[in-house]
Amino acid sequence: MPKQTAQRAATEVLDSNWWEPGLPHDWQVPVDPFAIASKLGIDVYQADLQPDVSGAIQRQRTGRPVIYVSKHDAHVRQRFTCAHELGHYKQRIDTGDAEFEFVDFRGTLATTGTHPDEIYANQFAAELLMPRELVKSMRKQGVTGLAATFNVSTQAMGLRLRNLGLD
Repeated sequence: MPKQTAQRAATEVLDSNWWEPGLPHDWQVPVDPFAIASKLGIDVYQADLQPDVSGAIQRQRTGRPVIYVSKHDAHVRQRFTCAHELGHYKQRIDTGDAEFEFVDFRGTLATTGTHPDEIYANQFAAELLMPRELVKSMRKQGVTGLAATFNVSTQAMGLRLRNLGLD
């Protein structure tokens, strides 16, 4: 259930903050999660985070949300982390939770795929950066070509193809 909810939420964010009316969606990739964050009123900073931390999002009841991504990560990883943190943000906004803070550690909840909040954020990020219909229509490019088109790692694209049953 969190997967479908996250996918719908990502589609909603793309529809209201990214896709230009009248332009084919395949002309509008790669999706820029940093630009989307800005449109949503979220500041994004590269930060010197601990080696086991990919990113974090903070928001207090009266403050502007802030996303931090590790400045030590590759750009494709920073993009995914930003999209992942946007997933946490969207989930909290949709449930009416005005005060939240997430710190995403590598190798723990994020990679086991068992915590509902992490499942949601990962699915949201995948759908935001690699929209299913575009991936399906462009799959003949192969993993490497798709990864370049969507500006994601080959690992992320391989996982996306597997999750969509297209590998």
